[in-house]
Amino acid sequence: MSIRTLRDDGHAPCTHVAGLIHEHLDDIDRRMAELAATRDAVRALADRAATTDPAA
Repeated sequence: MSIRTLRDDGHAPCTHVAGLIHEHLDDIDRRMAELAATRDAVRALADRAATTDPAA
């Protein structure tokens, strides 16, 4: 049975399921931080490319 099924059926998730939820949240937070870092790096490259003279 999935976490969502338990929730949708009105059952309170057990401690194990609550732990899985927190693991998923931690994974999402980690991936969001990685994406933010990637976005910042790409933005810096775009800024540098905008100010670089292609003839140089």
